[in-house]
Amino acid sequence: MNKYKYSARDFTGQRKEGLKQASSANDVLNWLREQGYTPVSITELAQKTKKVVQKGNHRRVSSSDLGALCWQLTTMVEGGIPITSALETVASDVENLQLRLVLGQILEKMNKGQPLSESMGEYPRVFNRLTCAIILAGETGGDLA
Repeated sequence: MNKYKYSARDFTGQRKEGLKQASSANDVLNWLREQGYTPVSITELAQKTKKVVQKGNHRRVSSSDLGALCWQLTTMVEGGIPITSALETVASDVENLQLRLVLGQILEKMNKGQPLSESMGEYPRVFNRLTCAIILAGETGGDLA
C-alpha cells in the first residue's frame, strides 16, 4: 500500500487535508467521495526506505510488548481499519525486532489468505495457545476486536 496526501473541500467549502493509505489514487478518490468531500488534489508520497538500527532490540517478546500489540490492534479494528492495515501499521512502529519480523511474516501469510489465528499459531514462542484461541473465537464470532 502507498501513502497519499489529499486535499478536499466539504459541502461548506472548508478545506480538508490529510494522509490516506490506499492501493491507488482512485481508492483515495472514491474514499473522499464516500466521506462527502469534493477532491481537489491527490498526491502519492515517495516511499522512504526505513533503515533498521539494531540496538539489542532482537530480544524475546515480552508480555508488555504483546499487551501493547493487542491494545493497538483492538483500537484500530474497532475504528474500522482492516486487520491487515492495522498489522502493517503496528509492525512498522514496533521496537522489538523479533516481534516486527513475526508480524511481517504473519502479514504475508494473511495476504495469501491464511486466517490470523492460524498465522499466529505458527509462532508458539511468541503467541501462546490461549492467545490463538481468543483470536480464533473472535474470527469465528465475527467480532475480532
